[in-house]
Amino acid sequence: INLSEAGGYYFAVGSAELSPGFKHQLQSDIAGRIAGYLKDYDVDIIEVIGHTDEQPLAGLPSNLDKVVSSVLANEMPISAVRPSDNAGLGLARAIAVTEILRSDPQLAGTTVLPLSAAQLIMPGDVLSDGKQAGSVETRRRIEIRVRRRQDPAITDRPSARP
Repeated sequence: INLSEAGGYYFAVGSAELSPGFKHQLQSDIAGRIAGYLKDYDVDIIEVIGHTDEQPLAGLPSNLDKVVSSVLANEMPISAVRPSDNAGLGLARAIAVTEILRSDPQLAGTTVLPLSAAQLIMPGDVLSDGKQAGSVETRRRIEIRVRRRQDPAITDRPSARP
């Protein structure tokens, strides 16, 4: 699900805050669609990927490492996050959407993982060449994917390397 196509809801420049309309779309339509995919495909992981345009952020120091756990625990609002680069801003956007999805009863029992693609992936799944500078609204988006949890017996094995 690519939320840049969900009724034209995009993030403001440099922001991870959801507009009331964007939030309503997530709670009313998108969560129900995701719940259907979870059932239809027998999946239990929701990945929320935050994207940005290529505008650099103003040089404020990041507090992401200090506050991200508190934001994910609903102890602080997403507005408390101050990213210093596009990777951090993409993650903050993913966290904002993750908070909404985790609170939806239709999605109970699933794991919602926030991820950042920063400015690296353009709409249409094309890697950016870094030459699309400026404010590009369609790049300030969220993508949602669903998948099945991997078997921990396979993924948690120690490496065979010496």
